[in-house]
Amino acid sequence: MTNTDINWNGFFDLKSIKDITILKQFFRDALFLSTKSRVDILKHWRREVFEEINCEGYIEKHISLNTHNVCIDRWIYNNFASWSIKEGEIGSSTFTDPSLFLFIYLDLEDLYTLVEKYNLEHLK
Repeated sequence: MTNTDINWNGFFDLKSIKDITILKQFFRDALFLSTKSRVDILKHWRREVFEEINCEGYIEKHISLNTHNVCIDRWIYNNFASWSIKEGEIGSSTFTDPSLFLFIYLDLEDLYTLVEKYNLEHLK
């Protein structure tokens, strides 16, 4: 797997993880390696930090095979822009009312450690 594919937008395919226990462990591993993380809530068409649940609580309660789960190399996604931070993002959103969002940021080296550990492919 290479991150130099010019047709790739930086997203990895999390749908290849079909076991909820493994998916939740992926998110826990990302949280362990994270440089920062947070849970947001959608209020009045804007996201705000949501302090009623922490990241581990979100993983336990809301991560499922049906939530919108993403794994992104932000450096690739932003097309190597000079303003772009070289980091990975692992995220999830519930698409409920209200919608909750989980954001986990990590160094690219740690992102690729997870990509390798969970055998993630580029999302096509």
